[in-house]
Amino acid sequence: MKDIYIRCMGCPSLQINGTPISFHRSKAFVLIAYLHITSRAYSRDELGAFFWPDLDSKKAKANLRNILSECRTILGPEVLKTDNRTVSPGSFEIKSDYSDFLRLAESRDLEDLQRASEIYREGFLKGIEISKAPQFDDWQFEIQQQLEVRYINLLEKLVSEAHKCKNISLEISWLRKLIHTNPLYEEYHRLLIQRFSESGDYNSAVHQYEILKKYLKEDGSGPPESETMKLIQIIRKGKKQKNRTQADSPDIEKNPKKRNSIPGKRTYIGIASICILIISIFLLLVIHPWLPSPQQKISIAVLPFDFLCDDDNAQKFAENFTIEMINSLAKETYISITPAQSVVKYKESILSVKQIADELDVEYIIDGSAMSFAECVRFSVQLIDISTDECIWTGSYNCDMDNSLKTQLEVILYLKTNIKESLKTAAFRDLPQI
Repeated sequence: MKDIYIRCMGCPSLQINGTPISFHRSKAFVLIAYLHITSRAYSRDELGAFFWPDLDSKKAKANLRNILSECRTILGPEVLKTDNRTVSPGSFEIKSDYSDFLRLAESRDLEDLQRASEIYREGFLKGIEISKAPQFDDWQFEIQQQLEVRYINLLEKLVSEAHKCKNISLEISWLRKLIHTNPLYEEYHRLLIQRFSESGDYNSAVHQYEILKKYLKEDGSGPPESETMKLIQIIRKGKKQKNRTQADSPDIEKNPKKRNSIPGKRTYIGIASICILIISIFLLLVIHPWLPSPQQKISIAVLPFDFLCDDDNAQKFAENFTIEMINSLAKETYISITPAQSVVKYKESILSVKQIADELDVEYIIDGSAMSFAECVRFSVQLIDISTDECIWTGSYNCDMDNSLKTQLEVILYLKTNIKESLKTAAFRDLPQI
């Protein structure tokens, strides 16, 4: 029996029985997704105005017939139900990450909620643009906003469940994702600061406060709320008290002569050794650029880049780009990169990024897509930290398609530079504060 699965969140794709399927026209994919998500019938005039508002009704209907023909040829006649006036979803059930996410997000089962969080990806039909189609733009934006609200509600549920179970580390992980999704909502920051403080991690609490101030400053929203400022004052006092307690000697000699005696040669040598150690650590962590040791190599996999068009040359360009990106990162001594032959099978896979990372046993995933328009190509890339399921860096790059080799080198250099800086930041976040 045929199984059709659509991935609408993040970079879009469609699979039949696990095999990726490409459409000659991107509008054919959008039509299938549109009918699946809205689950209703449309007149041919409505669909013509949706996809080709700048054309007259006759030309728009002719284009629609071509799109419908392609959908039937690739997916089968049972996927669509059509007559001379209307088009509606057929009797065949199509599955999607969209419907799976909504279903699991409404569950009361904790495992279902966690699974929903793994399915979610930022963006809806990411990278697909239809020229001069405002109805499509409005619908795409509306669904994206709805999904984001559902995801925020889901994360709030998971935060609440982790708090009930007194699992602070898990609660912190969910709060970080909430802040990534909605960075200007101060209550999330304040709650995360409290959890860091409760776990005794005062450095992270203060660092989170600085992150909040940065977000607010960039947005022009002014200083943090008084409640947050009072909280951080209490935490800073607690941090100072902890440092003073640790500085006190825990072992007091009972013999007053030994307590009051002048330090001997061994004492001075010990003090000198400690000073040298502290200076060495400072030089290593602050002045010297961050470079993990060979035993601390960061494991990364670069998933096959999606070129969001059906041109064979463009698809070949995407395949070559993925390989060149892998080869470039493999030259870094602190990175352990998954070989190209091991990731090629995940092209347009329905597995979540976390599932792929678990299979490849890597800490980070680089996922991206490219889309050409006119004489340009736009690359969109994200670097995902699997331990927190956070996108720690995302970026895009526009360049000309005239010189494909030059384009590859330009984009790879840009991505590699930013990815290295993001990995450096992520590594420093986990290092002890001095």
